[in-house]
Amino acid sequence: TLTASGLDYAYGDPCKPYYWYLASGSLPPGLSLSSNGVISGTPTTAGTYYFTIGVFDQGIQQSSSKSFSLTVNPGNQYKLTVTKSGTGSGWISSDINEGIDCGNDCSESFNAGTQVFLNIVHPDTGSTFAGWIGCDSITGTSSCTLTMNSNRQVIATFDKIPQNITTTCTDSDGGKNI
Repeated sequence: TLTASGLDYAYGDPCKPYYWYLASGSLPPGLSLSSNGVISGTPTTAGTYYFTIGVFDQGIQQSSSKSFSLTVNPGNQYKLTVTKSGTGSGWISSDINEGIDCGNDCSESFNAGTQVFLNIVHPDTGSTFAGWIGCDSITGTSSCTLTMNSNRQVIATFDKIPQNITTTCTDSDGGKNI
């Protein structure tokens, strides 16, 4: 929570509230600033963030601002590995940027508590998606949801689509069909 300090109430009205706002830059993803000066939420992306917060004194109709930097350290991270099994093949992706893109990238680390949604992008030609193993929940037949609270492995099974094959055999005595 941000507070205004060093104010001279000889000129302002202490009964009129302050209005806090993000003047420039951006807070870490997952955090927000309320108009009463409360920064809340849980940061979701590690890094250093630079921003300026302003406050408007409604009593004296003036504003002031201050620049800040905030470093978010990565918390516990857990590894998600997606394995494809079965006789067919296909492509899987997650809803998180730079997450699972399993044709090529079938393993990724995520912050503790991150909810990951895996989706079947498409079964390859001649294949069909058969099911998931290792999900917390499954929506429909193609979406898997899991929360990263430990290292996890999910298996996506793809099967080949059976082909109808007609075979005609003849014997050497006159071409009788068998």
